[in-house]
Amino acid sequence: MTDRPGVAPGILARSWARVLAATVVVGLPLIAAAIALSGKSWHPVLDLAMTEFRVRDVGTSRTPLIGLPGRIGEYPDQGSHPGPLSFYLLAPTYRLTGSTAWGLQLATVVIHVAAISVALWIGNRRRGWTGLAAVALLLALVVRGYGQVALTQPWNPFLPLVPWIVVLLAAWAVLAGDHLLLVPLVAAATFCAQTHVPYVALAAGLVAVPVAVVA
Repeated sequence: MTDRPGVAPGILARSWARVLAATVVVGLPLIAAAIALSGKSWHPVLDLAMTEFRVRDVGTSRTPLIGLPGRIGEYPDQGSHPGPLSFYLLAPTYRLTGSTAWGLQLATVVIHVAAISVALWIGNRRRGWTGLAAVALLLALVVRGYGQVALTQPWNPFLPLVPWIVVLLAAWAVLAGDHLLLVPLVAAATFCAQTHVPYVALAAGLVAVPVAVVA
């Protein structure tokens, strides 16, 4: 295992370097898509427009406290997805890019690339080169399978797609005895559950079992 106390600084530096390199390689299709989209005109509609409204409200007197309205319950008494965490995470990149529609797409890519990086770090931490390569291959298939269109849109069913891989890997790692990974497990599971309600039960189960084992 790497990234553990007592590991020589040189080994630790090389470990982080290969995680960073793998992140760039796996995330390259999304990075390229974000660059390509910067030159195109895009106007969010429907759920995507509501997402932009909520992101614009972050940090104001209207900061959202719940998630996007969803098909939860029966019309007209429909509810919302559980939480606003996705809006909070989209907001910094969105603001830094001038609060443009493209900034929302870039913010989506930032979330997915960050999740890719964490997943690769988990693989590297658990199994070194072998784990890193295995997770990189898995993520490459995920990115290829879902495609650049889905992974550059800030739609709440799409936003948890890559972070959910972090949940699965972190849960496995905690059950294998790496208790530090409770932190990314809870963080990623919270993001997924707040963003899209179908993840609530899944996230609760995948957090509860490792927590029970650790306790």
